[in-house]
Amino acid sequence: IISQIPTPTYEVAKQLNRIISPYLPAKYQINSTDEFLQIIRVTRPQGIIASLDVESLFTNVPVLPTIDIICETVYKDPTAAPPVDANLLKKLLIACTTECPFFHIDGTLYLQTDGVSMGSPLGVT
Repeated sequence: IISQIPTPTYEVAKQLNRIISPYLPAKYQINSTDEFLQIIRVTRPQGIIASLDVESLFTNVPVLPTIDIICETVYKDPTAAPPVDANLLKKLLIACTTECPFFHIDGTLYLQTDGVSMGSPLGVT
């Protein structure tokens, strides 16, 4: 995992995460292990509980189609749209996911062109 904190787009990515998070459907999210355990204790589900590990999940996200889905979702209801122009939001999301350089420990500069960096604030959104 590469820290995105020293990158030029880190603070912008944090703000974008804050802007788009309210539009994510909460019914498909669990925010912590504690929340998961509480759900299990309350609902007492029958059957088998399985845990799946996905290899390279963040780095395999198709970024541009995902950004299109985000923009469609966020601006679906014009009365509840965020106070950011749709074109600007899209450009900022692209900049923070595909145009964000970072340094390797050996000093080499890299650019992740597809997938979402695990160290980005947008990675978990």
